[in-house]
Amino acid sequence: MASIPKKARIKKDGTEVYDIQVYVKDSKQKIFYKTYTREQGISENENRRRLNAFAVNFENEVRNKIAEQKQAFLRNKQEITFQEFSLKWLRRSEQKDSKTSVVRNTKIVEDLNVLIGNLKMKEIQPLDIQEILDYLNSKKIIKETAVLKKSIDEIIKHTNVDKLCRENDFSTCTIFYAKKGQTIQWINAIKICNALKLNVNEYFIKKAEEKPYSKGSKLVYRKVLNAIFNFAIETDLIDKNPCKFVLKPNNLSGEIKEKDILSLEETKQLQNTLKSMNNVEDLKKKTVVAMFLALGLRQGELVGLQWKDINWDTKKITINRSSTYTGSKYGIVTKTPKTKTSIRTLPIPQSLMEIILEYKNWYDNEHNRLYEIWDNENEWVFVKTTGQQIFPRTTTGWLDYVLNKGGIRHIGCHSLRHTFITTLLRKKVPVKVVAKFAGHANPNVTLSTYAHFLDEDNDEASQVMDEFLK
Repeated sequence: MASIPKKARIKKDGTEVYDIQVYVKDSKQKIFYKTYTREQGISENENRRRLNAFAVNFENEVRNKIAEQKQAFLRNKQEITFQEFSLKWLRRSEQKDSKTSVVRNTKIVEDLNVLIGNLKMKEIQPLDIQEILDYLNSKKIIKETAVLKKSIDEIIKHTNVDKLCRENDFSTCTIFYAKKGQTIQWINAIKICNALKLNVNEYFIKKAEEKPYSKGSKLVYRKVLNAIFNFAIETDLIDKNPCKFVLKPNNLSGEIKEKDILSLEETKQLQNTLKSMNNVEDLKKKTVVAMFLALGLRQGELVGLQWKDINWDTKKITINRSSTYTGSKYGIVTKTPKTKTSIRTLPIPQSLMEIILEYKNWYDNEHNRLYEIWDNENEWVFVKTTGQQIFPRTTTGWLDYVLNKGGIRHIGCHSLRHTFITTLLRKKVPVKVVAKFAGHANPNVTLSTYAHFLDEDNDEASQVMDEFLK
């Protein structure tokens, strides 16, 4: 019902007006307003009659307008396509998910829209999801790499390499490996040649390797697709999720990537390599790899370290942020880790402390020498020549440098974390302590994930039992 005030509101010019209200329960806009102006010279009874008629007409207008909106909404619900709705879901994702997740979700949605983007949400059936399943199981990625075939030493001889890399978005390690004749990404070969104004095909040999998607990558597609359809159920667009009985984890093919760790012999080899690295030029790389190996940090955790995180008196380091490169849209994003247990304080081994102190002394000298161009806003532990935070992928190049120096097979930075955890378990450190050091929420997960790496200890266990029985 329309609400009519008992008394008129008198304006400055003496005109009497009534503010009519209509309350509608099932509408986003709950209250609607319209003003009735009393005509001069009419009686009170006539004014009241006209006022009531005005209120009734206004209420009918509001009710009809809302009914039309609901009909239009229902028509839209019937017609909305997967592409249109997935974009609505992405806008919601931007409000509640991390920037890293948003970048990943956007790429996956673009991929899915090629397959079912033009289908109406109400009409999507399990058979359509089967098409996505077939696509995921056949999906392959092409890894494009490059090897230098013509020397660029003379070209970059008088070039400021640090500045060149900084301005063209590739690392000094990329240049180093390219010059050594090692494999780099094709996209980086293009960047190098564009920066030096060279023909990429003249200086690099392109190689393309086709690989199937891992099961883990496919599960991310499933997660996003499920979230979109569940959101459609929440918004009353559809009644059930069409991928519920089709897109199951066990229906997805592909290998589960095995965790790669260093053997006991390789670990000792890496330790000896680090001990032999005494050049100042190698100090930053040495410190990074030593911290990976001795603290089991994730790549983002190490890149997100600031000097204030190190307590020099207690010889402990606190992990309370992580940095990720999300692409050109957001750049490097630094945030608190996604789980509470990832925020942790670790003791620094004495041998590592000595390396960090040596590096800190070098860092302070560089800071003072380059103070005018140094970025003093955040005191990142590992920085570019201008004091700015390094890209996370830079640490991968530094690890490769150390591994090549020691003649050790190639592994990723996360493999050093796996090596750290298995080393502690081999040394009979309690699982709860290992889980705490690693930032795992559940010690059982730690044990179940890494127990099969301890096969090298089987002979030792057998000897213990043999002695017991004797």
